[in-house]
This record gives sequence, C-alpha cells and structure tokens, in this order.
Amino acid sequence: MLKQAEYIGSRAYSILWGLVGGPENQQSSSALILGGLDQGIAGISPNFTGTLNYRSNCSTRMLVTINDISLNWPNGTDTSIFMGSQSSVIQACIAPSFAGLMTIPYAHWTKFQQLAGGRFPGNFETRSRGINFYTMLYEPEDVFFRDLTISLQNSISIRIPNTQLVVPDRVIPTATGQIVTNSSVRNLVLNSIQEVNINDLPVIGRLLLTSAYLSVNHDSNTFSLWQADVRAEMGRLSSLDEKNDVSDVFCGDETKTDIHHSLGPSPTSSSASPPPPPSPMHLSGGAIGGIGAGAIFSIVSFIVIGCVILRRKRESNTPGINHVDRPLDLPPTPPYHSKPNRRDIPSEMNSERD
Repeated sequence: MLKQAEYIGSRAYSILWGLVGGPENQQSSSALILGGLDQGIAGISPNFTGTLNYRSNCSTRMLVTINDISLNWPNGTDTSIFMGSQSSVIQACIAPSFAGLMTIPYAHWTKFQQLAGGRFPGNFETRSRGINFYTMLYEPEDVFFRDLTISLQNSISIRIPNTQLVVPDRVIPTATGQIVTNSSVRNLVLNSIQEVNINDLPVIGRLLLTSAYLSVNHDSNTFSLWQADVRAEMGRLSSLDEKNDVSDVFCGDETKTDIHHSLGPSPTSSSASPPPPPSPMHLSGGAIGGIGAGAIFSIVSFIVIGCVILRRKRESNTPGINHVDRPLDLPPTPPYHSKPNRRDIPSEMNSERD
C-alpha cells in the first residue's frame, strides 16, 4: 500500500533491535524503517548481501551459513567452538521474530559447554519459560560472562556483548501481564537443538539484531547485514529502490496530492451555488389513459375471481357431490393418518358374575 501510494520506493524495511536486557546505561535505541535504511546505524562497516531463498525451509527466506562461533576472552583471545573444523559450518535461518539469540545444533552446544563452563540450577538442564522462551538457565555465579562472535558467510562477524548474551530471566504472568524478573538464575539466550528437534533447521533470532542491522528488500529479493553502530546518531535516512540501490531522496514529492484528500470534494465545490430544485413532473395524456385502463382491468379481474369462488362454494354444499357423512362431533380425518378417527365407546360391563 505504501509503495502503491508512492510514499516509499520499494517493499523494503530495515530493523535494529537495539541493546536490551542489560544495565540501563548499556541499552540503546531501536529502529524500524520502511522503504529504506539508516546509514548512521550501518556506518562504514562491511556488509553481507544475500538472495532470498524461496526453496528452503526458512520461513523468512533469509538463509545464511555460519562458518564460525567464537568465545571472546578478556585477554583479547578467541576460541572457536568449531575447533578449526571446516565441516562444522551451520546453515541457519534469520527470523527477527524468533525468541533468543539462536538455536544451536547439539554437537556445537556440547562444545560450547565444554569451553564456557557453568552450572545448571540443581545440576539439571533448565530452560526459560519467559521472554526468551526455552533458552538456557544457569546459576548466577557460574554462567559465562564473556562475549560471543558469530561469523557469517566468511564475510562479516557480529559480536554479541555479554549484556545481551546473558540476561536476567524475565517472564510475563498471565494474571498481571507485567514483566517479572527472576534474579535467582541467569538466562543464556541459546537454545540447544536435541531429541525430537535434532534435525531442525537452526534459527537465528531477534537478539542477533541487538548488534546487527538487517535490511530486507522484497522487490530485489535481497537482504543485507551489518555490524550495527548502536551508539551512532540515528536519522541519516536513505531510501532503497526496487534494485536495492540507495538514494538520498527518502520521501516523495511533498506537493503530491494526498490520497485521502483526493477522495473528498474539491475546494471549489463548497463555494458553488446549490443546484436548483427539480421541476415538478407532468404526466402526458397517454400516460393518464394507460393508468385508467389498468385500474378498470384490475376491478374486472377481482369481480370474475369472486364469482368463481362463490360458485365452487355452492357446489360443495350440494348433497351427493364430494360429500361424506361423518359424525358431527369428530374432526375430519387427516389424509396422512394411518387409521380413521372413531368413537371410543366403552363396552358394556358383563352383568353376570362368576
């Protein structure tokens, strides 16, 4: 609708979830832009652009290859959970509406646990039933307090800060509808795929967009990702055309007539004099004659019908014509009744006794 009305140049949108869940001083704004993107958020970092894949099981058609997932240590070193194996790449679907950071295959999850450590509450694997549904819960003192970097398509790397990777467990009770924080545990926003879901396509969820900027163009069938500059000043808007080319002209011509205004009366119609009242109608002589003939025909028809009805009524009262003698105190026998009506006359009691 917006494109048809020429308010945007393409069926494109861009989204940044922003830093959420951590301390207030480490949070940032979010952004959703229709028809273009914010070049301030994209910054000057390299980007990856892929083609929407309509032959995959990915519901959003944004299919990517994860070629590495690394744990980032305080001393500046990184450790890959792929352990240098090039055959460990993960094909995943980017879904901005999906809870958590990502669903991760069980083999990769096992390697993550070996490197990151941590302890489940009560030493049993526990999962959240809150906002980041079915992601992992840990004891607060043993959870992984480092960053994590996801490398895509051997092209760009998205670093997720620990304030977004490990967050308080937040739930929304149906009774109140308000967010409640469970401070006795920490929520690691990864969801290991195992058991009945072991063959599912991994999904990269909305929390990737805390640190990545996503642009999707359904006219060019492409999508792009940047490492977002979440601290940048927002507002450097640019439009995307049907070929996904960037233009500095974001809005259409402001002199274009508004579609809502064009549906109403023109401005000059209110000052015009009201139309003259319709002149009274006069019937011609032929029309008057036709009406009179029709009235006479109707009266004659009623008289004929009345005579026919009266004649049939007299014939029905004549003896021997369609007349059946029956007791006067009984109703007529319905034609659908299985037995004729009859008097129920009690039989005489036997006067002789044994």
